[in-house]
Amino acid sequence: MEPRPSSLRAFPTLARAWCAALDLLFPRRCAACGAPIPEPDGSQICLKCLKNLPLIDREDACERCGLPLGPYALDHEGRWCEGCRTLPFAGFRRACAVGTYEGSLRRAICRFKYARRPHLARTLGGMIAELAREEYVAETDEDAEEDCPGPEVVVSVPLHPARRKSRTFDQAEILAEAVAEALDIDYARGAMARVVDTPTLTRQSREQRAETVKGAFEVVKPGAVEGRRVLLVDDVMTTGATASECARVLKKAGAKETAVCVLARTP
Repeated sequence: MEPRPSSLRAFPTLARAWCAALDLLFPRRCAACGAPIPEPDGSQICLKCLKNLPLIDREDACERCGLPLGPYALDHEGRWCEGCRTLPFAGFRRACAVGTYEGSLRRAICRFKYARRPHLARTLGGMIAELAREEYVAETDEDAEEDCPGPEVVVSVPLHPARRKSRTFDQAEILAEAVAEALDIDYARGAMARVVDTPTLTRQSREQRAETVKGAFEVVKPGAVEGRRVLLVDDVMTTGATASECARVLKKAGAKETAVCVLARTP
């Protein structure tokens, strides 16, 4: 491979210097509250909002779908929510979320998606990666015969082309790319496609959502997932119907298993 011209090699250095100058002139503002961020740590969320994030305690969440549970939640071969007890999704192994879709986390996600601030993906994707590392990437035992299994490739829940065109970017795609980079594993860009532009699922029940998204996704790059453990990434998860359908088609394409990790879970 021919070496890149010196002008190209110097570009990242110049870009970093330019960004540093911009930070001095125009301080970064918190994605959740809009306050200036004086901390030079690269985060896009201020310390106050980080402390107030509505995080989900894994001990108080459904073991299957990650839904926060109340004090009277039902147990079924472990700690499962009512939905997973009565209508379990068969697609993914299990799912987890950084926090609930409310407060500072909701405001940050809305600014990321609807205010066209894709640069927030580095901070928000870092949160997903940290959770995925805790939940799915076990530390290797030096005395073990083989490494502890963890995700081998990251796949994002895709937007339909029409929705992507109106939004100008696919939020799950750039989140997944940031997660893969943080975990140092492959990102299968464009491995899945949304082939049906499904209507909004907001007012639909869990059963209705499952029916609506049936057949809406297709694996277009099966070689990227065949025989591999997949980490499926999205921004928000409501009932798990979309993630389950994605995991179903990934399994059909040869994926060994699918685990799900998202930024937020609707309470």
